[in-house]
Amino acid sequence: DGPKDFSAAAKALNLEPYEYIGGAAPRTVVVDDPVATVFTTNESPPEMPIPFHHEVAQSPNPPSYVMFYCEEPARVGGETPMDGTIPNFTLKMSTT
Repeated sequence: DGPKDFSAAAKALNLEPYEYIGGAAPRTVVVDDPVATVFTTNESPPEMPIPFHHEVAQSPNPPSYVMFYCEEPARVGGETPMDGTIPNFTLKMSTT
């Protein structure tokens, strides 16, 4: 199962857990795990733009890392621009 595998991979990194307190975007828990919870990214209608932002910037302790998992790539668009102020790397998981 993709999201469960993603959660297990995130947990295997042994990163500091982060307690998500919620934000402006509507999200649903896909994998409920106290160390590596997986949420939907944003359930707003596709025609609504998502302004450039820092994840959970309203928190006094925003996360040090954010991970993304894509179960079904968009046929058109679907890009997620990344702000250069947070170091990032890409780990590609494949089922093939």
